[in-house]
This record gives sequence, C-alpha cells and structure tokens, in this order.
Amino acid sequence: MKFEVSVAPMVGVSTPEYRKFMQIVSPGSLVFTEMVVDTSLIYMSSSVLERKIGLPSPQCVLQVGGSNPESLSKAVARAVALGYRQVNLNCGCPSDRVQSGRFGAVLMKRPKDIAEIVQRVYVDTGVVMSVKCRVGVDNTETYATFKEMVQTIAELSPCRTFYVHARSCLLNGLSPAENRSIPPLKYHYVFQLKKDLPHLRVILNGGLRQIEEIAAVRESVDGVMLGRKPMDDPMFFARIEESILQRAPVSISVAIQAYLKTLPERVFERERFFVLDAPSQPPQPPATPEHTPHLCTYADLKPIEPALHGQRGCKEFKRTISELARRKAPVTDIWPSIKGFVGGVSVSVGMGG
Repeated sequence: MKFEVSVAPMVGVSTPEYRKFMQIVSPGSLVFTEMVVDTSLIYMSSSVLERKIGLPSPQCVLQVGGSNPESLSKAVARAVALGYRQVNLNCGCPSDRVQSGRFGAVLMKRPKDIAEIVQRVYVDTGVVMSVKCRVGVDNTETYATFKEMVQTIAELSPCRTFYVHARSCLLNGLSPAENRSIPPLKYHYVFQLKKDLPHLRVILNGGLRQIEEIAAVRESVDGVMLGRKPMDDPMFFARIEESILQRAPVSISVAIQAYLKTLPERVFERERFFVLDAPSQPPQPPATPEHTPHLCTYADLKPIEPALHGQRGCKEFKRTISELARRKAPVTDIWPSIKGFVGGVSVSVGMGG
C-alpha cells in the first residue's frame, strides 16, 4: 500500500470548510473530521449534522468518540447513511470532558472494550474502524504494555490500522495542550510496533513539522499524521504533495481561488438547511445558488487565513481576511481584495519549519 499522509482531527479546526481547503491543497492526503460524539451522530437532525461535519468525500475520515458498542454502532450506521465509509475511533483524547464520558484516552486502559466496539460496529454496519491512540496512558507507558494493547485490539477485532500519537498522556495533571507537548516523543515505540506486528498498518503522529522528518520515517511506518503544522501552515501540504506523495503541487493562488469557488455551494447549503429546518415557516422551495447572496463569514474564510504563513505580508493578509469576514463581504469581493498578497507567492510556501 502507498505511504499515507493525513491531517489530524482537531477540535475547532477540522471544520467542513477547513477540510475542503486542505483537500484542494493536498488531494492525495486523508483529512479527518473533528471528533463527533456518538450521541450527536444518533440524535442530531440530518440538516444540523451535515452542517456540523459536512458531506463526505473519498479522502475524508470521520472520527467518532464513545464507549458503548451499541451506541457507537448506531452512530456509525447513521454516518454510513450520510455517505461516510472511513471511520476512526478516538482512543487518545485526554480532555476532562471526554474522560467524564469514559471514552478517549481512558479507553486505552480497556483494550478489550475497544475491540468489542470495533467488532460490534463491523458486524452491524460492515465498517472496519481504525483506532487513534497514544503509546501509553498515565503510568502505563512501557513498550510491552503498548504492544499488548494494540495486539489485543487486533486479535479480538478486525481493526488493522492504528494512528499512534508517539506520546503517552497523563489524564490528571496536564491539560490537552500540555499533553501534546510535555510527554516525550517515543518514535521508537511506534517503529518497533511495526517491526513486531508487520501485518498491521501503523501511522505515526506527533511532532512532525519538516519534510525531512517525514522522509526519514518512511521506511519505518506506513504513514504519518500531522495536526498543528497544517493548522499553522496549510500550504505545507503542497510541499508534501510534491516531495512525499510525488504529485504535482498546487500554487497558493490556484488553491485559494479553487476554494473560493466552493463557497457559494456551501453558503447555498446553509440557506437550504435553514429553510428546511424552520418549523414556523410554510414549505418553500430552496433558494437557487444564483439568488443566494454568498456573504462570507469568518468560518468560510478562516481556512485561508494562515495560507501565507512565514511569508512577507502575512500579517496584513490576515487582517484583510478578518475585515472581509467582519463585514460579511460577498464571495465575489474576496479574490480581488487579496490577490495582491498571493500573486507572487509560489508553492515554496511551507518549506520551512
């Protein structure tokens, strides 16, 4: 199988708009949704759910959170009905809110429960979930314990793909942000896991910010997952397309213009959902794209805001984007307002660390 590159699930970042932009920048990469709790998938109306997680695409992976096999099975069935085919189980999030629901990283203490979830979902829906985890939780971070956890899941369920953040996490004493940086990286655990269990697909996550770092691990794992880097510098993934995936890179100008062309469709979707969801209004036909005002919100423009990361004019570009969003500028006004910033910038954006 080919080497995989993916954009990690990030709360408040991995919105439908962000994923759309990243798929334009790097069509060869997988892009994860934000984590969606199983009960949200089950009980949200279809229109609200589609606004929250967006419509599926072949390169999109839906990440779900939960600990009850029956509930997660119903949630995945709902996702399948929406068109999602790739689903990942969050077993690595250390936040207090997630812990209180007895899922996320705390599940790593119960690998048989993880296996039961994956098995139940497979039997009920036919979907083979992947698992995102860490190398350890609290004080259980020896390689032997890590390997045993993964091996248990693989032996008791059809799961064969593991996205591994190469840090342990402390459920008490560190915030989620601290858990992303304070525990030391243990890449050697992940490399050894692939050696010991070569039939599994192992994707490395954590700390990767340079093309050279990604190239250096290609022979040791099946892929890499990046989060903070594409959040800060989305055009870095254009360099990944060229240097790692051996595909023609897209320029920043082309990427932004292609993304802006998707906004009328997304604005139109929001208008259509609003019409269908309003119980106090009589049924009426949805507006057509031609008659929709296409006024851009910050959610629409946020994905392109860091596109000039590290380049001259970056701060002024961000201020311009913020001002356009503040006044809800028509989508037709966006490119004329920003093209002067990006006209001379090539795909070399993102080469640095």
